[in-house]
Amino acid sequence: MKTVADTSISVHSKDELNQKLLQASIKSEESRLKTIESQGKLSSFKAQLGDYIEVKQ
Repeated sequence: MKTVADTSISVHSKDELNQKLLQASIKSEESRLKTIESQGKLSSFKAQLGDYIEVKQ
């Protein structure tokens, strides 16, 4: 009976670890996409600022 219980616990623990790994992977991808979005906004802002400086001169 102990082996059955140990096996059951092991399966649940492995599933829990897999779920945590998947969640971490999703969070990592979200962070990567937010970084790309921020870089795009910064590039756009710099371009607008450059246009403003050229017009002002």
